[in-house]
Amino acid sequence: MTRSIKTIITAIALATALGTISPVAHGEEPSSTYAKSLHDKVAPSMYAVQYTWAYEFGRIEFVTTGIVVRDDGLIAVPLSAVGPGIPDMQMVDFKIIVPAKDRDEIELDAVFQGRDERTQLAFVKPKETGRTWAAVTFEDLPIAMGDRVASIGMLPKDAGYGTYFQQGIIGAKLRGEQPAWLVTDGGVGAIGAAVFNADGKAIGLVMGQMPQQPFLHTSSDRRNQAINTLAAVNVSPCLFVPTKDFELSLKTPPTPQQPIKLPWIGTPQLTGLEKDVSEAFGLQNQPAIEIGDVIKDSPADRAGLKVGQKIVKLNGQPLERGDNPEELPVILGRNLRKLPIGTEITLSIFTEKDKPLQDVKIKLEERPKNQRELRRFWAEDLGFSARDVSFEDTYARKQAADFKGVVVAILKREGAAAAARLEIGDIITALNGTEVKNLDQFEAAYKALRKDKPKEPIVLVVLKPDATTQTIKIEAPQ
Repeated sequence: MTRSIKTIITAIALATALGTISPVAHGEEPSSTYAKSLHDKVAPSMYAVQYTWAYEFGRIEFVTTGIVVRDDGLIAVPLSAVGPGIPDMQMVDFKIIVPAKDRDEIELDAVFQGRDERTQLAFVKPKETGRTWAAVTFEDLPIAMGDRVASIGMLPKDAGYGTYFQQGIIGAKLRGEQPAWLVTDGGVGAIGAAVFNADGKAIGLVMGQMPQQPFLHTSSDRRNQAINTLAAVNVSPCLFVPTKDFELSLKTPPTPQQPIKLPWIGTPQLTGLEKDVSEAFGLQNQPAIEIGDVIKDSPADRAGLKVGQKIVKLNGQPLERGDNPEELPVILGRNLRKLPIGTEITLSIFTEKDKPLQDVKIKLEERPKNQRELRRFWAEDLGFSARDVSFEDTYARKQAADFKGVVVAILKREGAAAAARLEIGDIITALNGTEVKNLDQFEAAYKALRKDKPKEPIVLVVLKPDATTQTIKIEAPQ
């Protein structure tokens, strides 16, 4: 995007003894005082957060930016840094890294608090108590075109996790899957950075955005490390999310005992209507979403929603617009995710042209578990990992929700299972002639078989993604 607005940074008086920052008149020359005072105030709240992906083939460390949001040390990190494809059980050894210029870094053991898909954040918390933490207080304050903003980002590991100042001007407000403010003639800090207004108030966070990476560790390729180290500085991110879009997480963050449970209504196939299609149905200047499928016995099904109906309003209000019709279902889903399970919503449904809208009340229920929430079992000798069947598996194969079996989650290249043509995504329904019901039963049966007959082949009956059934014999390594 072209950056054409000339940067004018507000000169700021030095912070008071409490660390606040005072605004000055519009249009004054840029001042290094503002940058230094904001940096010195925010830097003690920023830490590197490290975790290990302990998966079937080894261990990989990831490091990202974290910012303290509560005085007990609760730290928020971008959800994009906590791999959506990584099973929860495989994220281990969380650490909070305390950077320092005059001594070695300190690593504090931490506990992963959980992911919050409502707002695209995740949280960690230190195990130790008694340490003083400087928290950033985020506020839902007005933001307008032309406002001057600044942010404090964190440099990667090769740069000692140092913090840096970045500045820019609000150039536009973007709608879409994730509403955001566009910062021009400059930019914002790396992903995970807090954004501040001219008064030094925290008004937003830099979330995941292409082509930026949320990680602070560098590539194993030595030729690319120098590029990776300063990538976010050389090509600054330009979008940030305002506080109002993530403050729900700050008020009700997940904990290991109370993970965030997301609601759903059971309509997996939704399509935003193009303008000409909407007008053909008499829906001029009204964003609408067509229902493509309704899951049997879901909240939508029990409420009477039907395939082909059009959703026009949510709780009496027109659907929130995006920049194109494809974004409408995502926006509706984002708004529903922020509602508590058990909330009753009202959808205004278009059924026939020139007929009044029909209001349908639906009570939100808990979303079925997705694949990353499911435990895995690693059959190391044959080189494959299995997990329980998820809703996505049964829906893709048009099977009943209570379909029995376990899903092949990962395969070792050149392992015995791969050589026998077992494939990722296969659903194992029988082991040596015995029905497979779930992962616990499969694991127990497999371990018992291997204990008694460690070198004998096993015979699996599997359901393929194309709905065909095959019998696969896997020879054990001798």
